[in-house]
Amino acid sequence: MAQLIWSITGDTIPLDPVDCDVYNYFVAELGRNNLNRYTMPDLGAGSLCAELQINVRLVNNLLQSKLRISAFDFDLDPTNQAHLNTLHRQWVKVHQQFPQISKLVDTQIPGVLDRINKVIHAIEDLTATFEITTEQPNYMIANPFRSEILRYGVYNVSISYHNLGSLSFEKWLHGDPVHDTDTNNFSEFYTTLKINVLPTINQSAPIEYQQWCKRYQMPCQGNRMPLANFDNLENNMLKYKQLFHKNSLVTNNFIILE
Repeated sequence: MAQLIWSITGDTIPLDPVDCDVYNYFVAELGRNNLNRYTMPDLGAGSLCAELQINVRLVNNLLQSKLRISAFDFDLDPTNQAHLNTLHRQWVKVHQQFPQISKLVDTQIPGVLDRINKVIHAIEDLTATFEITTEQPNYMIANPFRSEILRYGVYNVSISYHNLGSLSFEKWLHGDPVHDTDTNNFSEFYTTLKINVLPTINQSAPIEYQQWCKRYQMPCQGNRMPLANFDNLENNMLKYKQLFHKNSLVTNNFIILE
């Protein structure tokens, strides 16, 4: 079974290839060129998690001592999406029950309640969409497939667009109706991958885009080059988010596609 595996921890995420031929070809090319070793970016989650824990503790102490409110009184693990969900739910409820709570807290710790909300969403966004790279992100892999492999929507693992030129879809978005040698709909692949730890979305080409392509004789092709989706994402999203966060903190912990 296809999977994403971390080299040091051995953690894995099972994958469901969108097109097995494309996935197997791409992974084989990575292996043939000794490039199947991906590095995650520094998500910056460590400092945000520490800040969130400090702010929640300060607010919890203040609310308990002044108002006997214990909404934030739980053992918070900011790397756990379920904990973030609970914290945000409690944050909303406190504002609903006590509409003036921000003004009261601001007199003691200015801006801290608003900051808690922003940091929750910042941590969530860090593990939602990011790129992983090989040692040679500019290495070009030939694309022997037809344009039908391109899609629209959101996929968990896809090839990032770092090609020379512009996608037809991008030309449509930015009002460039000239179909010239700069039109490049993944004519080749590069090794950088885009990771989305989000629900997948399968979409069709927007009717406006189709009409525009027909009008200007532009190839009507997709703007995504998907490789795979995470298996059983609906029941494992919190687990997968935590795996990416946890493994991003381990030095030289490379991602390998199998």
